[in-house]
Amino acid sequence: MSAKQTGPAGTVKAPVGSHANALGVVVLALSLAVLLSGCAGGWSHPSKTPEEARADDAQCNQEAETDSLLRAGRPRGDFGAVPGGPTAGSLGPSPMDMKDRDRVTQDFHSGYDSCMESKGYTRGKPKT
Repeated sequence: MSAKQTGPAGTVKAPVGSHANALGVVVLALSLAVLLSGCAGGWSHPSKTPEEARADDAQCNQEAETDSLLRAGRPRGDFGAVPGGPTAGSLGPSPMDMKDRDRVTQDFHSGYDSCMESKGYTRGKPKT
């Protein structure tokens, strides 16, 4: 059984509901939201000032990013990038690229958490 397509002869019509570009944008937005929510607050240290905490956060963020990208063997500038961006022939990152990005993101969070814990931070509100 084949689907009936209408349109000019010799062309292929995209399947109904095919929104690959929109789906790619949604996946990217959700990935960024997860990444940013994992880094946003939640760490406390009983004796650190807010300035010290920001400095520690920035240092751990930089170290975790550098280490995770080095282990992935990819420079930050082209991680997950599609040469030339999405085009008619390229709808964005491949499933393997998305899996690699997910693995590196998990590695980043693990490194970041370890760094913050090594500096004496704990998750949640400070204990009084």
